[in-house]
Formats: sequence, C-alpha cells, structure tokens
Amino acid sequence: MIERETEPSWLHPLAIATPFIGIAFSWFYFKSYRENNGDAIVEKQTALIQFCRNGLGFDTLYQFLLVKPYCWLAKVNRLDVIDQLIMLNAWYVSLWHDALSAMQNGKLRWYAAALGLGVICFVGVIAFGDTRLGGNH
Repeated sequence: MIERETEPSWLHPLAIATPFIGIAFSWFYFKSYRENNGDAIVEKQTALIQFCRNGLGFDTLYQFLLVKPYCWLAKVNRLDVIDQLIMLNAWYVSLWHDALSAMQNGKLRWYAAALGLGVICFVGVIAFGDTRLGGNH
C-alpha cells in the first residue's frame, strides 16, 4: 500500500484526464473517416480486412465441420436404421402378443397344455442337459 506522503500530487489529475485526452485524440485522428462517404474505405480493404469482416471464417468453418457432415449423415441414414431396430423390437413384441393372447381364451385345457409343455421342457433340460456345465469334467 502506498503511503499518503510518498504519493505524487499530479497522479490523480493525470488519471482523470487520460481518457479524455484519448477521446480527443481519436476524434481528430478519425476525422477523415467521418467526413468520407465510404468510397475511400472500400478501396483500402485488404484480404485481412475482408477476412475479419467476414467473421474470421467462422461461417465457413461451421459449414465444413458441422453442417456438411450432419447433412451427409442424414442423407446416408434416410431409412433411419436406429428407428428400424426399435420398430423391429416392437414388431417382435406384437407378434408374441398376438400368439399368446390367442391362447388366453379362458379355457382351462390351454392353460394345462402350456403348463405340461413347460414341465416337459424343464425335465428334458435336466435329464438330457450337458453335465459338463455343472462343473463335473
């Protein structure tokens, strides 16, 4: 922290006057641009100025990195492969729903037949299953 005795007395007025001096300097320096109708400014455009005025090439970069790959991917995936996989699952569930709901007619013999078929399959797996899977080699 600066002590009060060592601080120069001219520092505060200079700090206050500096922005106003800069404004006055800019006013006179850019006077020719204010009085010009724009023809001289257009003639002075270099490639760098044109590049800066065109957004530093951001639009071209955005088009190249994001828009074109996205449009290409949308064109390639016209048939929507992901959606087709989901719809395949829905079709499969609907198929089994139709098959199994036909058996639910309220008649006891269909329930008994399904139970018997399940028991036969279970006994078949236990009786004729591969014993190597149980750990006895």
